[in-house]
Amino acid sequence: MAELMAIFGLGAGLGLAFVAGLAWSVRHGTATDARPAWYVGSFLVRAVLVVGVLAIATGGDGTLALTAFAGFMIVRPLAVRWCLPGEAAHAPQP
Repeated sequence: MAELMAIFGLGAGLGLAFVAGLAWSVRHGTATDARPAWYVGSFLVRAVLVVGVLAIATGGDGTLALTAFAGFMIVRPLAVRWCLPGEAAHAPQP
């Protein structure tokens, strides 16, 4: 059980890092002329980081991989709200 909680926490942390990296990329990518390359490169770095860490941590165990994925997906909406600037985080959703 402790192993599942640790893997869940790892997935949640990776989800937070993924969304924070996305927010950082969007904020800094708008100031460059090479936006497509910036966004694609940022996605590739974030995706390789998440997949690589999860592959190493779970060792191919399906239960652990699903647990990590659950942590990743649960923290995503919270991380998106946390990364939004100022009042946009509290604006009503359509």
